[in-house]
Amino acid sequence: MENKRLNINDIPYKLKSVIRERFESDPRVRLERVKAQELCNRGNLDEALMMNKKMEEVFCQVALSYMEEAEK
Repeated sequence: MENKRLNINDIPYKLKSVIRERFESDPRVRLERVKAQELCNRGNLDEALMMNKKMEEVFCQVALSYMEEAEK
């Protein structure tokens, strides 16, 4: 049997929304979101998009690590 790695789409919607809520409520994440918004407001759209993309990558890593721990 093939050992398939999880991806973010394998996580049920309700669980993903709970993880998202907790992730976004973290003060460090909120600070990064504020910084990205400030960059956007000053016209630095590329930097803001890169910052938000990085935060989404972190979210995916966090969500997948929760799922991997739950599998164990």
